[in-house]
Amino acid sequence: MSLPTLEFLPSQPVIHREPLPIENIPSSWPLLGSDRGRVDGLHAIQDLSHMINTTSADVTSEAHNVGLTSVFLDGCLHMFFTRFVPSFPVVHAPTFVFKEWTHPLLLNAIALGSLFMGKSDYVAKGEVLWRLAHTAVATSWPSLIKHRGPRDSCCGVQLVLTALLGQVYAMMSKNVVLRQTAQVFHSLGFYWARETGMYDFSWQDWSDIQEPSQVSELNDESWRRWAARETQLRALLGHYILDGQISEYSGSPTCQRHTTHSLPIPSPDSVFEASTATQWFAAQREQTGEHTHFLGYFSSLFSPNFHLRHMGVSLTGFTASVLLEGLKSIVSDKPKIEVNAVGLPSQPEIARALGHLYGCIVQSTALNSVVKQAILLRWHTIGIDAAVKSGWLCQNLCRYHNLEQNIFNGAKGPAIELLSWSRSSLARLALLHATCIHDILRDLPMTRTQSVHVPSAAFSAGVVYCAFMTTGTSNIRVPDVLHWESLLLVDHDGPLPVTNADLDRGARLFLRDTPTTQGLNTNIVYDLNLFCNTLQNLEQVWGFAGIMYSTLDRLALLSTQA
Repeated sequence: MSLPTLEFLPSQPVIHREPLPIENIPSSWPLLGSDRGRVDGLHAIQDLSHMINTTSADVTSEAHNVGLTSVFLDGCLHMFFTRFVPSFPVVHAPTFVFKEWTHPLLLNAIALGSLFMGKSDYVAKGEVLWRLAHTAVATSWPSLIKHRGPRDSCCGVQLVLTALLGQVYAMMSKNVVLRQTAQVFHSLGFYWARETGMYDFSWQDWSDIQEPSQVSELNDESWRRWAARETQLRALLGHYILDGQISEYSGSPTCQRHTTHSLPIPSPDSVFEASTATQWFAAQREQTGEHTHFLGYFSSLFSPNFHLRHMGVSLTGFTASVLLEGLKSIVSDKPKIEVNAVGLPSQPEIARALGHLYGCIVQSTALNSVVKQAILLRWHTIGIDAAVKSGWLCQNLCRYHNLEQNIFNGAKGPAIELLSWSRSSLARLALLHATCIHDILRDLPMTRTQSVHVPSAAFSAGVVYCAFMTTGTSNIRVPDVLHWESLLLVDHDGPLPVTNADLDRGARLFLRDTPTTQGLNTNIVYDLNLFCNTLQNLEQVWGFAGIMYSTLDRLALLSTQA
């Protein structure tokens, strides 16, 4: 369903002294459904308007000056559900009820939606709403943590979800203060979740659900209770996903141990996306197998006896994202110096787990080809980090070119001698990951490139290209066939087989910097343009991508002149 053109809809200002009369507030929101739902939504917009007027005199004065309208709020919320939620499914759209959400949660959802409206003035208005939400949470969290939705199993679920959405917005903002805010406040979400008992999950008995032919209010209520429980789980797991990505920019390890929690696996997409109680019931009936948890999944990935039956072939995108960030957390924990830290998996063990997860993603029957490629984009980004920490490489490259960067924080660590590094097997492994990221971005639809992890993928791959360009490499022949599951499991520095029976022989020759006439000749100077263009195109949605673009574009110029 397309959103009506906002310029041609009647509009009333949202920041004003008196409450908006209900009858004068238009609504293009498609998910409200019934007339009663529409009236409830209009009342909620009126309440939201009143909240904006009274939360904080200073912040609301700013909101007043940007001219917020009810049409703006309505349109942004629509974009939140149609553009953001599909790529980060932590909210259950079919059972969404406007009046049941707290004002800070609504404000953060609207702020995120504003990023997809395609107008620079809307982005500015969205940031004002984010500041309102942040002010409300910072000053009122003791009361917000006691809030409990109609079907929530515990208090604080909406506070944790509010923190999650707010930190996504802040993490990808062009404003450095907002990005620092995301890093400083991120661990609070986990703290609030533990304080309110959100980690306490027990498997729900759905034996009271009737057959589809006997659909009743009982079924609808069961569906809504299930949706509230699933939202609670996904809000928690969303913080783990964000934890991995924030650590990438902060230069610090993740604030949680990802591989030790026993949170259950979220429901499959077919169940979560069911739009009615009847469809949900049918999708639930089709599910087979026992309930599993992430602790078992991580144990399987690191097992030398791993087999796909340990995880099945129905891996969903959201579950894959949680697993990927779990592996990323381990990569972040590893020290920059060549010392094995106590209690951490070794480099070969991490490589083995990454290879196992790659196989699960590729062979999953629950993912279409486009979604698989979007997930593999993050997999290759983590692969680069496992070979060489992206932030560390970027800092060294910028130091070499005397260029200031405002992307990665933290200690710079020991300097890299770029020429000798570029000839190492790990450097060339990072380059292979970067070429795969290039191939995926070249074919990925625009809607998928707007996922929150895409800017990091484009920038990390671009930095690897610049590092090789700085050492004088402009063209390179790369293997045209890669078997990542097996390639990550072999000893890159070990003896090569005598025969050509080894499927990864060409790749292993490449990793050893051995000249070969096989493979595809790649012009990395030319291909770097795709990474720059991707970041430039994403700047309007994710302001942080614009910072990355400016840095990468300057690095590209300096690298060709080195």
